[in-house]
Amino acid sequence: MQHNISDEVTLTTFKSEEELNWITTTLRAELAEPYSVFTYYYFAKSWPDLTVMAYLGTKLIGCIIGSLDTANPRKAYIAMLVVLE
Repeated sequence: MQHNISDEVTLTTFKSEEELNWITTTLRAELAEPYSVFTYYYFAKSWPDLTVMAYLGTKLIGCIIGSLDTANPRKAYIAMLVVLE
């Protein structure tokens, strides 16, 4: 998925190891309760369509990491969210 929300900002779903490196580095630095690299990897690889990356031009500036409720796959939730200043 790719969606232009302005002339400058584009949203895409998770697609690459480069993004996973950014997720790991940025979320560990920005979240009040950072997780291990394995947690980020698990979410991004398990639900790539629910991991949305925000780009300003070509610079990655944020992401939303979601997951599905295993008991009810019609339910999803946001697990992590970060947007750079």
